[in-house]
Amino acid sequence: MSNTYTDQLNLRMPAPGDLQWDDEINDNSEILEVILVAQFKGSRIASGLAPSDGGGLQVDYAEGDAEVNGTIYNISAGNKSCTAQVKNWLYVNDSGTVVISVNPPTGQYAPIAMIDAGATTIMQIADLRNLSGKTVSTFMKAILDDANLAAMLTSMGIASFLRSMLQSTTSADAVSNLGILGLLNQWTQSQNYSSTNLSIVTGNVAISFEDNPCAYLPLTENAVISAPTGLGPNRAIFMRAKQDGTGGRTLSHNAAIVFAYDSAVNTNADAETWYLYWTDNTSVYGLKIWETP
Repeated sequence: MSNTYTDQLNLRMPAPGDLQWDDEINDNSEILEVILVAQFKGSRIASGLAPSDGGGLQVDYAEGDAEVNGTIYNISAGNKSCTAQVKNWLYVNDSGTVVISVNPPTGQYAPIAMIDAGATTIMQIADLRNLSGKTVSTFMKAILDDANLAAMLTSMGIASFLRSMLQSTTSADAVSNLGILGLLNQWTQSQNYSSTNLSIVTGNVAISFEDNPCAYLPLTENAVISAPTGLGPNRAIFMRAKQDGTGGRTLSHNAAIVFAYDSAVNTNADAETWYLYWTDNTSVYGLKIWETP
């Protein structure tokens, strides 16, 4: 039994008993990514350009209008030839030209369809036009074009978030532009952080100003805090060191960490000592701020 397709998104439905059902999952992932990226970039099929089977491996498209990267193009009816026995992507590129390719579109584009091509005929046309309309992107652009709303969102730190999304050209760009994955940020409001658990490796403890600003060190043996890495302006780490039930563990610091006052750790069993480390991007400073009485 051949594959079927969902009514709204034209996603692949594997036939019952199909042992290669993962092929449909991969196809569906590609379809969703192409659609979502186009939405975030504000590119769409504004009208027309309906795809249809032109016979053999030819796909026809009607006359219509496409908006790509803020420019609206009027496109005459035409046709393209599919590559046999693979998926073919039909879309309008950032020059207003209809393109067919076996590779998913990248950059700025408005998707028209994905075509399943057999050996000599077209098997299925997944119409993607209505799925790439201006939904998320149009809403974001409308907000940013309103001077009063934009000013309010700027004061809240949200405007830059929306602009980053609109400037993304791939899903990976969207994550990178948002600055939320693996990047250091400057916060102007209080934040809650999970604690990084530090470990002692051959007597040394590595800390980095690029990790969580809160850290926990269980003292199960004598240890030395190594010279911190990831220096940068105005970065800090709060560390809580805790003796195990035996106690007596010493904790010293690499000479790169400058203490103005006492840095000795409390060696009583189960005692805690709290430290603060900070850097100006050149030097590293340390301060013991509390210990178990």
